[in-house]
Amino acid sequence: MKTVEERLHYKDKSPIETVNEIRSILSKNGFEVCEEWREPDEYIGTYTVRVTLKGTTVGSNGKGVNKEYARASGYAELIERLQNDILLNDCTFGREDGIDFNVEPDEKIMSAKEIIKENNSFVKLYLKENKMEKMPNAIKIRHFKNVHRIDYMRTGKEDQYLTTPFYSLKEKRIVNLPTFAYKCCYGSNGMSAGNTKEEALTQGLSEIIERYVLFLTFKDNISFPDIPLSYLDRYPYIKDMYMQLSNVKGYRFALKDCSLGGKYPVAALLCIENDTGKFGIKFGCHPDFGIAMERTFTEATQGRKIFEYADCSILDFFNEEVYTTENLANTCKVGNGFYPYQMFEKNSTYEFTPMIDVSEKSNKEILHEMLESICKDGYDVLVRDVSFMGFPSYHIIIPGMSEIKKCKDELFRIHNTQCYIMRKLTDINSIDEEDCSYITSLIRHYVNSFLENDIHKLFINAESDFVFPGENVYSSTLLLAAMCNVFSKEYDKASYFMKCLLKTAQVNGVDMKNDEVKKYIAMRYYLDGMINIGDHKEVIDYLKQFFDKSIVSYLEDLFSEPRLILRKMYGNINKNKSNISVLKHVAKVNIEKAKMNNIIDQTKLAAIH
Repeated sequence: MKTVEERLHYKDKSPIETVNEIRSILSKNGFEVCEEWREPDEYIGTYTVRVTLKGTTVGSNGKGVNKEYARASGYAELIERLQNDILLNDCTFGREDGIDFNVEPDEKIMSAKEIIKENNSFVKLYLKENKMEKMPNAIKIRHFKNVHRIDYMRTGKEDQYLTTPFYSLKEKRIVNLPTFAYKCCYGSNGMSAGNTKEEALTQGLSEIIERYVLFLTFKDNISFPDIPLSYLDRYPYIKDMYMQLSNVKGYRFALKDCSLGGKYPVAALLCIENDTGKFGIKFGCHPDFGIAMERTFTEATQGRKIFEYADCSILDFFNEEVYTTENLANTCKVGNGFYPYQMFEKNSTYEFTPMIDVSEKSNKEILHEMLESICKDGYDVLVRDVSFMGFPSYHIIIPGMSEIKKCKDELFRIHNTQCYIMRKLTDINSIDEEDCSYITSLIRHYVNSFLENDIHKLFINAESDFVFPGENVYSSTLLLAAMCNVFSKEYDKASYFMKCLLKTAQVNGVDMKNDEVKKYIAMRYYLDGMINIGDHKEVIDYLKQFFDKSIVSYLEDLFSEPRLILRKMYGNINKNKSNISVLKHVAKVNIEKAKMNNIIDQTKLAAIH
């Protein structure tokens, strides 16, 4: 018989109570929300909801085995992300009026010398990753100054770095992490919310462990054992969902034990589309292995049907894209990407190992055991309490374990470039040839990244619902890169990007005969003509014989003066501010005021372990 704790999914309040509390908190802080539901999955009945701030596109997704849990999941993730300030704060540019801090009200401004001298676990990892741990401090300091430039863009002051306080469980003191550096490495990994401190922190650690096991899959080419059907008898509702999948024709499913021999409570749901080489895999983690397995189902059906996630990956015996930084980040963040073919090896790396039963334990006991295990392995656990609106929310960082991207200088230099470009693109008329080279280099770097390859992240002053040129054919950044090359009269490079654009459109099933695509096809021919002929008027005369008059007239005007091409293509982006922009600004101000009115004493985190 299930315990009350199991029935509540280790939640310290019912999902209805959770939603009511979060709604009340959001309302007090000036936020109204909307819900957008998808139909439950036709095979396993899981639910998905999108919870957004009313009048905006800002929001989070919720998923669950029933409607109540899905709604609670969505609201909890929304307030988690709001309190961690990753939905509204671009963390790059100036302050709001009346706000006397840059990113956090308890931030500390430190010099490079002070950061290196503090030598906390994050700084140690940074120095190790860049092979500098044995260098003299003077070299470390000079190197840090040369690499980390976002703070200067923010404040205009040299050698003044914004740092954010975390509590170190290993050192039992407050440590200050360089803000923009740690945000680059960890993103949202380890951010969590819950009805109580223990519930929230358990969730945050579970997310970190899940992604850590995912990374080990790549590092060690692990082949996971199947979870025996007999083991599922302990979890009837899991077994019922799993058996329902046998009705999905054309697909095969398998539940995998990803515990690495009973060490980590991680499971995975594998879906293979027969006769195609396509597959998808979703990981889930929780100290209760039943909930870990449940999460694989709810994650797989978030925003789609259960079998659709088989399109996420494809078998590749060459492992050509598997170990790239972009692929590791893609698989971690959205589950799309390439996995080592060795994952399908017939003989598993280890035998199925049942996890320890925690059904009689409280969240407090479970949290203590999780922290003990991680600390015993030699890691430092850094925790920040961000519950400034009143709902328990945290960010956990475990240097050496929870990075989404490695703390290498290349990463920080890329972010320097991105932030520089973001600022320049707020005034399209200020772009020069050197800026264009930065833009094209950045787009090349992110071309295979599912989340970073987003033109809205470059044009930060654009409305969130603005449709950029090329966006309808999944290629807005490629088009921008091509236009930047035209600006610099590098027609060969521009042609390359246009060919990539057309290939991307075709791969994504775009109708290659629609009017927009016809225009891009004509652009590609124009660029090829400029490579070989070099005369605008002559190339246009050739194209008049092959393309509609309206298309040729458009190209004739667009390409007539290369230095004006960005202004013509993107000059209308920020002409009219919509209600969405106004509401987002109000929401951001509300967040900053709530932070300022409730500065949290991070030393109280000493009580968690």
